Amino acid sequence: MSRLLGIILAVGLTGCATDTYVVADSPPAVRAEVVATRPGFLWVHGHWAREGHRWDWKPGYYAPERPGQVYVEGRWQRNGNQYVWVSGTWRGHGGVVIRDQAPAPSQVGEINP
Repeated sequence: MSRLLGIILAVGLTGCATDTYVVADSPPAVRAEVVATRPGFLWVHGHWAREGHRWDWKPGYYAPERPGQVYVEGRWQRNGNQYVWVSGTWRGHGGVVIRDQAPAPSQVGEINP
């Protein structure tokens, strides 16, 4: 019953059953990845995934930036005596969006005295 609850919880946390892992043993230490800066992209770090009875490293990759959003990295989260993989996701900044340029003249209203 607790295993089923863990799987249901994992699906709820990730929103996607295909990237859900619930395991009893902790994942190995994260591998170091050498990353070069690419304008307009961000690096999504690699992670360990469970493949049958062994751990398999899923390498990181570049993802296009999304204006007004930030990427929250995936992570292994301890849930009692199990570990649940919580997939990474995009989220809005949740505040004011700061623009680099002034609005076009057609977007600025005039005030007549």
